[in-house]
Amino acid sequence: MFDVKPVKESGGLDFEKISQVRTKINLREEPTIPQPARPTLIEHQVVQPQAPVIKKADKPLPDQKTSILRELEDVLLGPVDAIAELARAGAQIHSLVRQKSKPRFLVAAGMAKASIEKKETETVSLPRIAQVAPIKRAVESKNIWATPVSTQSNCRLAAPASLDLTGSTPASREVDFWLTHLGSISAKPHAAWRGARQKNAKRVVKYIPKLLIFFVGLVSVGALVWWATQSGIWARNNIVQNGSNAVANLEDAKQKLEDFKFQDAANSFALAYDDLNKASGTLNELGASFLSVFGNLPGLGKIKAANDLVEAGRSISKAGENLASALGTLYNSNPLSFLNGQASSGSKSFSELLGNFKAVLVSADQNIKKAGSLLADIDVSVIPVGKQPLLLDFKEKIPQLQEYIGNAINYSDFLLKFLGGNSKKTYLVLLQNNSELRPTGGFPGTYALVTFENGYLKKIFVDDIYQIDANLKENIIPPLQMQHITPTWGMRDANWFTDFPTSARKVEEFYQKDGGGKVDGVLAITPDVIADMLKIIGPIDMPEYGLKLGADNFLAEIQNEVEYEADRAKPKKILTDLQPKFFEKLGEQDKNNWIEIFKIITKAAEEKHMLAYFDDSGLEKTAVENGLGGEIKQTAGDFLEIVFANVKGSKTDFVTDSSFNLETSLGNDGGAEHALTISRIHNGGDSQYGFYNRDNSAYVKVFVPEGSVLESVVGQSITDFTPLINYDGFKRDSDLERIEGNVSHPVAGVDVSEESGKTVFGFWLIVKPKQTKSVVLKYHTPVTGAAGGGYALYWQKQSGTGSDHINFSFKLPDGTSVINQSPDLQLLGDNLVLNSDLSVDKEIKIEFK
Repeated sequence: MFDVKPVKESGGLDFEKISQVRTKINLREEPTIPQPARPTLIEHQVVQPQAPVIKKADKPLPDQKTSILRELEDVLLGPVDAIAELARAGAQIHSLVRQKSKPRFLVAAGMAKASIEKKETETVSLPRIAQVAPIKRAVESKNIWATPVSTQSNCRLAAPASLDLTGSTPASREVDFWLTHLGSISAKPHAAWRGARQKNAKRVVKYIPKLLIFFVGLVSVGALVWWATQSGIWARNNIVQNGSNAVANLEDAKQKLEDFKFQDAANSFALAYDDLNKASGTLNELGASFLSVFGNLPGLGKIKAANDLVEAGRSISKAGENLASALGTLYNSNPLSFLNGQASSGSKSFSELLGNFKAVLVSADQNIKKAGSLLADIDVSVIPVGKQPLLLDFKEKIPQLQEYIGNAINYSDFLLKFLGGNSKKTYLVLLQNNSELRPTGGFPGTYALVTFENGYLKKIFVDDIYQIDANLKENIIPPLQMQHITPTWGMRDANWFTDFPTSARKVEEFYQKDGGGKVDGVLAITPDVIADMLKIIGPIDMPEYGLKLGADNFLAEIQNEVEYEADRAKPKKILTDLQPKFFEKLGEQDKNNWIEIFKIITKAAEEKHMLAYFDDSGLEKTAVENGLGGEIKQTAGDFLEIVFANVKGSKTDFVTDSSFNLETSLGNDGGAEHALTISRIHNGGDSQYGFYNRDNSAYVKVFVPEGSVLESVVGQSITDFTPLINYDGFKRDSDLERIEGNVSHPVAGVDVSEESGKTVFGFWLIVKPKQTKSVVLKYHTPVTGAAGGGYALYWQKQSGTGSDHINFSFKLPDGTSVINQSPDLQLLGDNLVLNSDLSVDKEIKIEFK
């Protein structure tokens, strides 16, 4: 490391040469060196020496080699004034920072004495550029004499005010200095000096590893940041382009899904995934480890956000691709083909198709959850302002996607359990004729047994419900309102309870009493669903009856055949003959038609033309959650349901229109005061079908919150119906007894009872053809739905009914104003009004202050 190396061939210092140099140079002469004036650049403090300066050695100095090496070590390990060293090397200094100075300087002869005589501190000026003769020249001319100077802190060498250093490197100056002082340094250095030297050496050695680690880390971070910056422009352009392509493909996939082009949608999702893969590859080139370690550093949030966005997009694209492919498989396989009961060679059962589809749904659900987690961690502030609304909107839609997929998984589980998988399932289906309304939808004059096995429909048996009721061996007292038309209660009238689960369990009970076996559940369907399906699949030829049954004439012709044309021994034979033709035609439908058929089924469930009850608690829970349960709703606020039970009213509900008007205000006790008007218009009387021209005789049940009080009823029909027989010796039904055992009659012709957690007002309403009749009830309910600041009403629709017209009016309390309301409500003066229909349940909410 030195430019002057008095060394041996082995590389070690040659002390003989050093001694010869010392001998040739008279180090004991004290030359006088004038001090030329120099411009002052930096001021240094020079501390007065505390020990006498040793100028001569009276005796030969012992152990000179050891002393030199120690002094050299001390100099090399001691602190250095960088500015002073640069000045000594001839560098030009453009700016200065004042700092504590501990320089290594040479002291010329005479200067030592002068420095001792000076004050305790003095300032020494250094030149901007040192332009004096090199030290080597001074040594050769034998004009330099120097001595070590002891300071208060340690033993250091003080510099003269001026010294020729030009042309010397720092290394050569060190060697020249020690050559000059070879004979002038004490063989036994001061103890304090030696101790300080050893201490400094240990301190430096101790911190070298830490300094090296810090230095390497600093250089590495700088290099990475520089590399990322240089790569950023190219990466940004690449990511933006691929991202734009991905968005375009996702939009295309969405449109194709809406058009039921599932395979094309899957291809578009795959293209989006490929685009995002390219963007991800670009980000990966920035270094996954770099992002994982430094992703949280200021300025790198955008890179991390971009990475999370790309990964979220990849997850969604993969989920979409898998779902679209699975839907395409179902779409092209015609899920309704299982209704034929015939499995072609190599064909999959509907259970297998559903099982595969569910596996895809589970995978998609995991991908959507991953995307949601990634998007949730993105700091919106690092996204460009113009794009932030898009990101927020997308984050809000993730829960919706999760909900949709979660529902689809539940539906798949539901259908797999419904079909039985590898087991056998049998369901009792009630064909409820809503032309003759009953509490759960209609009179079930016909029933069917449907059996599934291994995912295929194996058997459908259709029969007249009177046939199986003929096998009933037990005499059970029927409901009070039916005792004037039937002596016994059977499965045909078991759907008397408005709550469908209660009626379904009663139907199962009677089916077993009639000699039938155990079933897994009860389904109910109205003719409206079949008529709507006939619009899609087309009419069905029934040549043996001289009929072509379509959507327009299906119900009327079937009823006409049953009532007037059929063999009285088998009046429902036409339904038995129709069933295989109907299901065969359903199984033959192409993919466009079966999608429409599924829409019809969905609409039928929403409008309560299709109900389901299952003995399996899991299936029953899913049925209730998806609107198939037909149960009476339990609500915290106000409640209303109006139910018609056609008793000896023939099929006249088909030609009778119903409408309802409810006027509500708040009472002084915090409850609600109601005036309910029920109106019915009989449009029959001149029909070609006689069953439409009879009186419409209905027992009406009005369900209101438990504890409600009836104040008055006007317009009800007063009847004198009496039982057909004396029921001595007949068995009472426990469920029926709970309702009829607490009936009261506060108003003539009105029954007040409790059923399914509600108070029920019951009365007769008989309307003749071409007549309009209304009943007005005034009653008080104890609940409003909100404590002093609002009102809530759940208006439930009766199963099997159409789109009955409703009017609702709520009078605001004096001095209040509306702060929130259901969207269908309109403010007219002091009243909030609603004009709508009851095709589905209505929820009305009002907040005021």
